[in-house]
Amino acid sequence: MNRAKCKLAHALAIAVDDAGNSYVADTGNAGIHKFDARGGYLGSWGAKGTAPGQFGRLGGVAVTAAGALYTSEFGNARVQVFTQPP
Repeated sequence: MNRAKCKLAHALAIAVDDAGNSYVADTGNAGIHKFDARGGYLGSWGAKGTAPGQFGRLGGVAVTAAGALYTSEFGNARVQVFTQPP
């Protein structure tokens, strides 16, 4: 995925943290994109695969009050937890 510019391929879910940052689960690019409260692009992470930090058909994303990010995947049938999202 070219992270220099964010081009969503198939955004499936979104979550917003207490600071107003948005996390978009993009199943088409097998990654998570982060935007600030004004919609400015902050970065992305992830790739297609089964290792930690990789994704197989993202299905959802959620953020806890403590700032942990949860992702769910159809392809890998799992939930990943990122306690300090990039």
